[in-house]
Amino acid sequence: MDFELHMKATEVKKASSEISEDEEGEDNKEGSVASGHTRQRIGAKGLKMPCFDERSDDMDSFVHRFEIYADSQRCSKGQWAVCLSALLKGKALEVYSRLPVKDAQDYEILMDALLKRFNLTEEGFKQKFKSARAEVGEAPTQFIARMENYLMRWIDSSNSQVRYVFSFKIFGD
Repeated sequence: MDFELHMKATEVKKASSEISEDEEGEDNKEGSVASGHTRQRIGAKGLKMPCFDERSDDMDSFVHRFEIYADSQRCSKGQWAVCLSALLKGKALEVYSRLPVKDAQDYEILMDALLKRFNLTEEGFKQKFKSARAEVGEAPTQFIARMENYLMRWIDSSNSQVRYVFSFKIFGD
């Protein structure tokens, strides 16, 4: 009986090492990235994060979270549009599906289309900034950070030439 138990344990170890070798071979393929103690394949499966839900998610916050997560998972920027598309639903998915194939694979073009669809434009951020009120349970510092974000996004998305330029000249002897 001890011999049988020893043989079964040996078989399990052998099978386990074969599985590990297969996984290592899969990880060495293009598109895999390190993630803590394990490796995660990015590509056909996409990134592992919740999908966008227009009923409960804010597109601006979702995109911000996606960009941080994609960067932390070492997903190449060239793959961001495809990875993001797998996380879209509803109106956001409609925006993606109506883009020409080449544009749908370009993250900047996809983001521009999504931002316009969800009114995350100069006018949209202007309205958010002007109408913002502290939410229930929101700390003053959180409210200020949110207001600052709206203001900065309003300025960034504006087509006006509002720019602060600082030039420093160092004069020699």
